[in-house]
Amino acid sequence: MRIVLRAAGPRSTFLFIIAAGFAAAALYFQLAMVSRGAATIFSALAVAALVAYALVTRPVPVLVIDEVGIYDARLGIRKIPWGDIDDITVEASYGNRFLCVRVRNPQDYVSQVNQVETKHRMMFHQNLGFKRFNVDVAGLDLSLLDLKNAVDARIPQRRQRRI
Repeated sequence: MRIVLRAAGPRSTFLFIIAAGFAAAALYFQLAMVSRGAATIFSALAVAALVAYALVTRPVPVLVIDEVGIYDARLGIRKIPWGDIDDITVEASYGNRFLCVRVRNPQDYVSQVNQVETKHRMMFHQNLGFKRFNVDVAGLDLSLLDLKNAVDARIPQRRQRRI
């Protein structure tokens, strides 16, 4: 099973509606000849909302879980192959759902992280008692049980134990 999460969501639809509203207001002010300044301002706001919409709705996937491994663009590291993963737990707390991933050699992956902010977030998660690599799965349309079953079947040690 291939699980893909893209960045688009309810916020992107809301931004598009706002952009359409600003464009309609700009068109109204332009056609009614009420105020050229208002038409210019609403046109600029429509363009700004469309730019924000384009930034929020990236065509590239944010999260991919497939036969090869797990890739989360927010972590800033390469895809983690299933062979490098020791354990994964599915966690849910305060309305947030995520996978806690324990890899065999975390230093290989931590050394790939460029951003100081991401490194601090990893250390913060570790200090809270979670694993260093946490994959946010809040936007997935799967139940926690389905997600756990999909992930458990891919970890090599768990497949060997079931045989």
